[in-house]
Amino acid sequence: MSEIPAFDVKAADDTGFDHAREAQLAAALARCAAGDRAALQMIYASEAAKMIGVARRILFRSDLAE
Repeated sequence: MSEIPAFDVKAADDTGFDHAREAQLAAALARCAAGDRAALQMIYASEAAKMIGVARRILFRSDLAE
């Protein structure tokens, strides 16, 4: 399997949207769907904190959100 690049956090455009990061995430999702566990690790590392934050706001309980 190929090496997974780290997300480039400095590539946002004037609107704040990061096209390079979005492309990297899309590629990682495709590799994950094909069974690449390293891609899943990268997706988790990148998105887990945000998703736990969303779950906390919905559930009002940190223990359930995690």
